[in-house]
Amino acid sequence: MRISGLWQEMYRNQYFEGGRILTAAIAGIDIALHDIVGKALGVPVYQLLGGRQRDYVPCFATTGANTLNQLITDVKLLLGEGWQEDS
Repeated sequence: MRISGLWQEMYRNQYFEGGRILTAAIAGIDIALHDIVGKALGVPVYQLLGGRQRDYVPCFATTGANTLNQLITDVKLLLGEGWQEDS
């Protein structure tokens, strides 16, 4: 249950010099530990990290159009599917 303490121990007490591979391994262990604690407590990981931060995530759509006519057609299709124009 002491994920931060374990993270500090792994990061600061490493025998080998840090680098991408070592920090990626620590990140994987960190994610796994959060998952284990969340399952043990019966809560989602985002709850362990302070709870939900927003009700929605704003997104945008784009097209792969190569011509102006194709772009116009694609944009009309996206608007018809419910995507909104940025104002």
